[in-house]
Amino acid sequence: MKRLRRRRNDGGNKKKKKNKDMFDDLPDCILLHILSFLDTKPAVQTCILSTRWKDLWKRVPTLTLSSSPDSYYV
Repeated sequence: MKRLRRRRNDGGNKKKKKNKDMFDDLPDCILLHILSFLDTKPAVQTCILSTRWKDLWKRVPTLTLSSSPDSYYV
């Protein structure tokens, strides 16, 4: 089975563009607002998404801590 090549419509630009997501352009205050809706564990886990996000979770104004023993093993 033949695979068809897709043509890129890059306006004649032959250079490869770096893949970016929409979060790269957001300021830290918006990212912090988004993280404030998460519980602590998922907020901290976001540090693996980007080097820019490495310490961002530490500046979240509200972190929800859970004291149930089950939450430690999840």
